[in-house]
Amino acid sequence: MKKRIFLWGFVCLLLCTACFVLPVSADAPDAIPDTSVDLAEAEIATASTPAITPADDFVKIGEQQQYTCTGATGSVTWSIRDTNIATVSSTGLVTGISQGVTYLSANVDGTYLTVTIKVGALEEGTYFIGNKGSGKYMDLEGAASADGTPIQQWTFHGGIQSRWIITMESYNYYSIRCAYTNKYIGVEDSSTSGSAAIKQYSSVANQKGRQWSITVTSSGAYRFTPRTATYMALSLPTTGTNDDGTDLVQLGYVNDTNYRDEWVVYSLNQQVNLDIMYDNAYLSRYPDAYNQLINQLVALQQVYIENFGIFVNYDTPAIFSSYADSNCTASHTSTCNHVGNSSCANSGWDSSNMLVYQSYHHNNIYNNLLRISFPNMSSTTRMVFFGRECCASIDGAHYSHPYYGLTYYNLGLISITNFISLESELKTIVHEFGHLYFAPDHYGGSTQTTAEIKISSGDSRYSENCIYGENKDEPDIIENLTICEGCKAQIAANFARFAHS
Repeated sequence: MKKRIFLWGFVCLLLCTACFVLPVSADAPDAIPDTSVDLAEAEIATASTPAITPADDFVKIGEQQQYTCTGATGSVTWSIRDTNIATVSSTGLVTGISQGVTYLSANVDGTYLTVTIKVGALEEGTYFIGNKGSGKYMDLEGAASADGTPIQQWTFHGGIQSRWIITMESYNYYSIRCAYTNKYIGVEDSSTSGSAAIKQYSSVANQKGRQWSITVTSSGAYRFTPRTATYMALSLPTTGTNDDGTDLVQLGYVNDTNYRDEWVVYSLNQQVNLDIMYDNAYLSRYPDAYNQLINQLVALQQVYIENFGIFVNYDTPAIFSSYADSNCTASHTSTCNHVGNSSCANSGWDSSNMLVYQSYHHNNIYNNLLRISFPNMSSTTRMVFFGRECCASIDGAHYSHPYYGLTYYNLGLISITNFISLESELKTIVHEFGHLYFAPDHYGGSTQTTAEIKISSGDSRYSENCIYGENKDEPDIIENLTICEGCKAQIAANFARFAHS
């Protein structure tokens, strides 16, 4: 028996050894050739091709940008084609000098690499352009597509006909075109006369009245100067400068505090989508609910464009039947009154982080909001308006509120119930929207005071004069929708939460 085991073991050993013998063709040499690669050869094979980084770029006048040549193993010599537009140091540090387009080259052991450098006072991008004097915005009259359509000013409305694409062109001047029609603005007939009209046109090439210099004024705003007349500027006329529908013209630039020929630009850096819903009780309370909400949402857009460069792309407001609508026979004007029960059960999350619905009570804001379908935050957020005063259980006691806002920032879900005034409702809308970006309350009571948040955050920029601060209900704070610098910094630090398209 032992001999059989030994023989079978010997056979298995031969078979296993055979598994590791490389197959050789009939005409192969007896010796297996050496296929190893020298380490130096491998490094050469995988070395990256030299390239200038960053690639084609924009440098502001008076500012600097460091360029490097990645993958270069030898010496690098830098040069700029037009030193009137930009200069470059021996180490690749580029300084913007004047408006225009030039080329940066790197000589790497006799091989030239080149990238385009654009220099100007204003970076390329899509902007809302507001007049510093009137506070109103450049707009395409009637959203018309025809060549020769006048450019006017209008109160901010967020529409695509009031968005402008600013580009530095190869002829060293900017073009300005409407995002809606893709047509360029320019001086009618390339006139050099004062009060010549500003209109839109299909082409910009060889049309100097449609080519612009952009410079920073002493007030920090921008001046737009047509190439045809360097003493002129894009302007409002001398009369009717605060009226919607006032057509823009060119006038001789006047450096005064009227500011009709100076402009403030707001870049569209990012977009956040927002679904809007309102229940039947809200419509009963406000018969013109749809238009009212549109006006409020445009105001929200303006706050976020002017302060953060975030475009709030709201969807068409849609009516729905809320939990309160479905379970309440009383009028929307009826306040909640618990007879024999001072508590109002809140829906919410239990200790195991599970959502728990409470069937009682229909006016409870948590019960209503958490029965709304949650948005897919990768594509949208959601704001819901309820028409009944909300009630809640706080520390075991029942409270009814004529104004209330609630945000589940981790769900991208907001509710608004505010019937004090339209101004107060708007303040609540802007306030709650900022919570999506973790803007913190610091008005005291159940939350931190302004002094406490300064200590806990280590940021002294927080102020009581803020829609999140202790003076949030003061008339001037509500009117101006004031957001303190500390809250602005917190919102800006969390832009990446929503990057919708």
